[in-house]
Amino acid sequence: MKTAFFGVLKEASGWGEQSRTYLRALDSVCNVSARPIIMAGQVPLEGRIKELCSQPISNPDVIIQHCHPHLMSPCGLVKKNIGLFITECSHF
Repeated sequence: MKTAFFGVLKEASGWGEQSRTYLRALDSVCNVSARPIIMAGQVPLEGRIKELCSQPISNPDVIIQHCHPHLMSPCGLVKKNIGLFITECSHF
């Protein structure tokens, strides 16, 4: 399965680390290419993450977007669009 992953890979926070961890997990089970969504507090991409971000994205079966919901964009040309969003709060 060809997968395109868009996430906050360069973010220098727990959120960025989470995005890089998701990408490593995807890389262990499917053919994945990635692109960073640039936010704030950037760190350089290294190793396998950098390799995955340099691979071409062509005709993916699945698109996964790990970002804020207002930044997500559906694409009708793929079988599945997945939006991955996690929020933090101290109380409700």
